[in-house]
Amino acid sequence: MTRSHKNKAKRKEYFKEYNSRPEVKAKAKEYNSRPEVKAKKKEYNSRPEVKAHAKEYSSRPEVKAKKKEREARPEVKAKKKEYKSRPEVIARKKELAQRPEAKAKAKEYFKEYFKEYNSRPENKAKRKEYFKEYNSRPEVKAHTKEYNSRPEVKAKKKEYSSRPEVKAKAKERAARPENKARAKARQSTPEYKAKVKLRTLTPENKTKAQKRNRNNNIRCIKEKLKYGKMCTCCGLTDIHNLTKDHIIPLSKGGTDTPDNIQLHCFACNISKGDRLKCTIPHNQEFYDLI
Repeated sequence: MTRSHKNKAKRKEYFKEYNSRPEVKAKAKEYNSRPEVKAKKKEYNSRPEVKAHAKEYSSRPEVKAKKKEREARPEVKAKKKEYKSRPEVIARKKELAQRPEAKAKAKEYFKEYFKEYNSRPENKAKRKEYFKEYNSRPEVKAHTKEYNSRPEVKAKKKEYSSRPEVKAKAKERAARPENKARAKARQSTPEYKAKVKLRTLTPENKTKAQKRNRNNNIRCIKEKLKYGKMCTCCGLTDIHNLTKDHIIPLSKGGTDTPDNIQLHCFACNISKGDRLKCTIPHNQEFYDLI
């Protein structure tokens, strides 16, 4: 061993013994508790170059290995456990966690962490299995049903679903080939068909369907009334038997715009086909037959 190495070892031993003295510890504690010392340390540690150096140093493999080896020691573990169990430490930790900036930081950290964690294939499969089992529990089903029936939850869901970005995202997700195939496969199962049938037979859903159909009919009638109140070919005025017809058919280069739309009754629309004019002057006989 060279002289410099001997001196280094001696110095290390000396300072270890010196710093363990009670009077030195008390002096160091008193010095570090001074406001000006705290402020100085805080300012120094907030410097970009100091932060960068600390980050680079702690990322070194030998430093990581040394830290891991130290933390695995029984005496270090016991010391850490004893420190964490102190009432003042628990109270301070709790107080720090309640600060808005700490909450925001923790939220951001866990968001990034769980995003990365849940994107792993093995974790995806685990989560899927767990939630399948969890959601099938009777108490969970009952709680979910009760929660979703709350007026404030319904309002929140409705508001969220009506956002343009959410609608666009849902549309894009539904248009994916794998999702289309999955939905088609699910809808073709006997259980799904039975479930849909059962749902449509309930009184509240029947009433909803009737209301929806009535609203659709009103909307359809209002849409038709924009283009007149009678068939431009035979003069029929029954609004329920009138349909929208393109003056110049789409197959002949016509456009789907209001200036290219007229009202024709069902028979006139069929007889016109893709021609420019209707050839039947009156179709009352057709409606007498149906």
